[in-house]
Amino acid sequence: MRVMAIGAMALMLAGCNPASPPEAENAAANDIAATENETAMATTDDLVDANAGNAEAAETPASPAGGWAGRWTGPEGLYLDIKPEGDGFVLKMKYTLDDEGTFKGRAEGDGIVFERAGKQETLRAATGDETGMKWLAGKKECVMVAVGEGYCRG
Repeated sequence: MRVMAIGAMALMLAGCNPASPPEAENAAANDIAATENETAMATTDDLVDANAGNAEAAETPASPAGGWAGRWTGPEGLYLDIKPEGDGFVLKMKYTLDDEGTFKGRAEGDGIVFERAGKQETLRAATGDETGMKWLAGKKECVMVAVGEGYCRG
C-alpha cells in the first residue's frame, strides 16, 4: 500500500512540474530515438561495407588450396568430392548419368589436373553461368572441368 501511495504522489508531482511541459519531454524522447536510429544505421552500413569484400571473395573459390575440399553438386545427381591427400587430391565424382570414378589429381596453376578415361582434364574455378548448364545458372561458387560439366556449392 505504501508503495502505491508513493507512486501516486510521484505521478501527481510529475504532472504538475511546470519545468517539463509534455512537448519538451516528447522532443527529448524524439532526439534520443533519432540518435539511436542514426547509430543503428551507421552500424548496418559499416557491416555492409565490411562484408562487401567477403561476398566478392566467396563468389568463386580462388584455388584448390583455398578451400575446394568437400562436396560439390551438379544437376541430376551428379557430384564431385574433393579430398586433399598428401601433396595432391583425390577426386571422387559422378560426372555423367552413367559414369563415375575416383581420380588422383595435383594442384597446377589455379586448378587441379587429373587424368580421366585416358585424357588429361583440369578442374578450375567458375561461376554457374560459365559452366553453360542452365541448372547451375546464377550460382557463384562453382568449379568446372569443361563447358557442360560443372559443380557448385549452395
